[in-house]
Amino acid sequence: MKRILAFAIIILASLPLAAEIPLFDRVPAATLLLPHFEVDLSEPSGTSTVFSVTNYDGTPALAHVTLWTDRGIPTYSFDLYLVARDTVEVDLRLLFAGVIPPTGPATGFPGCDGVIPAGPMPDATVEGLRNAHTGAASSLLGGLCGTSSPGPLARGFITIDSTNQCAINNPTSVGYFISGGGGIANNRNVLGGSYRTVQRPSGRSWGEALIAVEASATHDATNGAGEVTFYGRLLSGSGADNREPLPTTWMARYLLTGAATTSLVVWREPGIVAPFACGAPPAGLSTRWLVPFDHEEQFADVQGAKNAAFSLASQRLELEGGPITIPFDAGFLMMGLQLTTPSGAFGMTNQSYVATVIASDAGSAGLTSAFPLDKGVSPAAGDANFIFQCSDGVDNDGDGLIDFPADPGCESSMSNESPRCNNGLDDDGDGLIDFPDDPGCASASSFTENPQCNDGFDNDGDGDIDFPADPGCTSASGTNERRPCSDGVDNDGDGLIDFPADPGCTSASGLTEAPACSDGLDNDADGQSDFPNDTGCESAGSISEAPACSDGVDNDGDGLIDFPNDPGCTSANGLTEAPACSDGGDNDGDGLTDFPADPGCTSASGTDERRPCNDGVDNDGDGFVDYPQDPSCRELNWYTESPVCSNGWDDDADGLTDFPDDPGCESAADESELAGATASACSDGIDNDGDGLIDYPADPGCISRYDANEYNQ
Repeated sequence: MKRILAFAIIILASLPLAAEIPLFDRVPAATLLLPHFEVDLSEPSGTSTVFSVTNYDGTPALAHVTLWTDRGIPTYSFDLYLVARDTVEVDLRLLFAGVIPPTGPATGFPGCDGVIPAGPMPDATVEGLRNAHTGAASSLLGGLCGTSSPGPLARGFITIDSTNQCAINNPTSVGYFISGGGGIANNRNVLGGSYRTVQRPSGRSWGEALIAVEASATHDATNGAGEVTFYGRLLSGSGADNREPLPTTWMARYLLTGAATTSLVVWREPGIVAPFACGAPPAGLSTRWLVPFDHEEQFADVQGAKNAAFSLASQRLELEGGPITIPFDAGFLMMGLQLTTPSGAFGMTNQSYVATVIASDAGSAGLTSAFPLDKGVSPAAGDANFIFQCSDGVDNDGDGLIDFPADPGCESSMSNESPRCNNGLDDDGDGLIDFPDDPGCASASSFTENPQCNDGFDNDGDGDIDFPADPGCTSASGTNERRPCSDGVDNDGDGLIDFPADPGCTSASGLTEAPACSDGLDNDADGQSDFPNDTGCESAGSISEAPACSDGVDNDGDGLIDFPNDPGCTSANGLTEAPACSDGGDNDGDGLTDFPADPGCTSASGTDERRPCNDGVDNDGDGFVDYPQDPSCRELNWYTESPVCSNGWDDDADGLTDFPDDPGCESAADESELAGATASACSDGIDNDGDGLIDYPADPGCISRYDANEYNQ
């Protein structure tokens, strides 16, 4: 890591401060680059971009402006005439409405008569321009598309060249560049300018100087075929544009907090890109490498997102919620914006520009250019591949496998191909070398000889590193940072492994596979741990120490949770939510359990197993409660508090029930359905049903001595 930073510092220190070719600096130039513009075409007061062009020379200059889509396809060009020390401003909202800033007349420049000052664009041209930059078929592109980014936000970039004459050509046209400045474009380094993007709805705006690209027909870096020049990919590497290249490698600051967000303005050299059938865009630009750091120089591997992040020639990329997942709140991004495979005259070298836009919730925003880490001139040095063996295209360890992920010796794209556990060195100084001799090596391809719990890495990706910070580590010598519920091990020996298979795991981050009632912890903080000490534990296998009636779970599936909402709970300490008549317990101690076995239960949902004559309730509303106060209760376990003649039973089995239907009942309060009876059938000394058995308890038809008939029910 320190090597990478030192490399960056050395490059920065080596860059001269004075204007020089090739060097990324802000001086008058022959070409200007506006790296990215945005114009909301659906909202007159929406986002827009404005730029200005200045002629720093004491004689007039002609500036040729070309609009390109965010894929790098030229769409429209026009000329601006600037007198000495003149500045012209262009509002892109007006331009997309067909209004070109009037300048001139351009005396002394061929082809400008009738062109400058420019009149309004024809309506068909306006429509074609708008479509070309919003993902619709465009007449300017032969009915094809120039971007896969749908409207209404028009996006792209702009180049502005110092030219010798007015023309409708663009930098892709034959004859536009002739070495020495003899084509449409010349090599006068006289132009400068600035741009700003305004998000009117939020009140934010940002901008900077236009990117200066100097020209020279005599400098060794820009005057010959094969030299990397700014427009070189459009010219098959001829170098006829004589313009210095932009860098390929950048370091950009970022800030991701609750009060601020960061986006990157990124321009990349597109090469020659043809219009395409709408809905079928060409492949995007590949990216060599991408590394985010925090302020402590810790880095994260986000290589998998690198191509999706910077696939366009021009874009503004939001870091928060975008394709790059950065695990740090603040730091810097190292970006190698070269290509991953050689293409055209310059191989993998690919010019670029990067700036950072940091916006606050308060409505302010600012743009800062990123730090260039090279000059973009050498395909070898520009790639900066030597920093990472695992992305340099070379089989460094001679195992026949090249780079990440093909070579198992590569931990990531940003590592070397020789893993520490197979390099012949005692990397951790414990006197043991490599796998299998060093127990800190999980395999020969491991990247550290230290055990996972002492190797300085967040091996399980939970944000915690090593013992004691990582709760998955029980000691510094632990060989696995993963927590017991996601480590692939049956830690509690129950035959079940990890969450969700092991019910002892409440989540993948659980610190034990043991159920809550046998894990040695006081999970509900009641001062009691585990079964049988914790009254909330029904068994050692219970997954919660909280009693069923206060555990936040609908244990009986009746849609009601805990006391007092669930009527099955008699208190918050209840061990079951099931009603007394279906809870599997003999709640009233009569030796009978639940409905229908316990006659105290009239249904499975009954909440009391006690019988009406011992349940503490005045069931018949006569003002008397239970035996012996209620005269209808013959004994403590009597099945009803109601008198015989109003209890709903055919007590004498004559087919007639209660007063007034049974003529044996003199009133609803009569305790016998037998007319004139002085004693119940089960206590009258008579074999009323003729079965040879007399009265309670001898006759099984009698449920008590007060029963009104001896017939078997």
